[in-house]
Amino acid sequence: MKTWSTENLIILLIIVMVTLPTAPEISYGIPSQLCSNCHTMHASYFEGPTHKVTTPRSFLLKIDCIGCHSGSSGPTSFPYNAPIVYHTSNPGGTGPGKTLAGGDFYWVAQSGGDRKGHNVAGIANNDITLGLTPPGWDPTATSGFIYGQVANGANPWNKQLTCAGTYGCHGNHNFQDPLVALKGAHHNNAKVNNSATKADSTTVSTYTVAGSYRFLANIYGLEAVDWEWNATNATHNEYYGVNGNANYNNKNTISYLCAECHGYFHSNIGSGSPWLRHPTDIALPSDTNKDYTNYRSYNLAAPVARPTVPSNSSSTVTPGQDIVICLSCHRAHGSENDYILRWDYKNWPSNGQTIGCSVCHISKY
Repeated sequence: MKTWSTENLIILLIIVMVTLPTAPEISYGIPSQLCSNCHTMHASYFEGPTHKVTTPRSFLLKIDCIGCHSGSSGPTSFPYNAPIVYHTSNPGGTGPGKTLAGGDFYWVAQSGGDRKGHNVAGIANNDITLGLTPPGWDPTATSGFIYGQVANGANPWNKQLTCAGTYGCHGNHNFQDPLVALKGAHHNNAKVNNSATKADSTTVSTYTVAGSYRFLANIYGLEAVDWEWNATNATHNEYYGVNGNANYNNKNTISYLCAECHGYFHSNIGSGSPWLRHPTDIALPSDTNKDYTNYRSYNLAAPVARPTVPSNSSSTVTPGQDIVICLSCHRAHGSENDYILRWDYKNWPSNGQTIGCSVCHISKY
């Protein structure tokens, strides 16, 4: 009977390892991932020296939304290469080179940080003042949106805000479980070859989460490849808006997404007194007698939406056409400023800032 030497066994092992097929990769655009980076085959999975999952998550995922999209520094997390929306250390402010387009949940997670972000379950406690119900909540404001109303209708919410699902922003609102709500979205993301994804009527015809802007069901837009980590006035996200959309009857705009939770919160357009809130979904006036007409070069401090989703981002702003939206003033996730504002409104302009309100209201600075 022939025996195998240690040397022969090592050679055989190397041959087997080289010739076996590699594990399949799933394309996420930036970059490809091994199935095993996100999934486990068994119910138990060690996430750390003291933390073991004994009950499998949906789809046998190793980690949830927050775990995958959090990190200490940089634009993406390790080892998932997912965009970081929750930094575990102070990013030092929002904007290119510090946070991605939506800002960051870091500040709302800090003591007393309720006004600085959305209080997402798993990141921050309930808002002490507002509780569970979003300010402006009005289920009649966006009745009939593609994935249905929040489960308990006009009644105050009984669950904390989540990343996705019925009580979240991303994914299919028909499902309360955020992971179920995002089913298939990552695997079918339209982003390929490191290029930007354009979401409009041609790509969201079936209202898929994967084909929608940033997995925001049915919302249109053009995604910056790096989520605006290196954004400039010429390279950035492009948002979709509709002029005079006071009734939020267009279900594809970025402001409609906000209205799903916040109702007609900023639709008080007119000259009535008291004038309480800044209007949204209204084009910058083209009247040359108004200072808004001087906003001609796109400014990341106060982004605008386009009436048609472009194929490429642009540094040009066109008064009478481009539109003021919720995100013109606010970040989506969180910021270092109260009310999730893009700039320090309380101290402006005494702190020397030349951004913010003055981007549009040029004569006011």
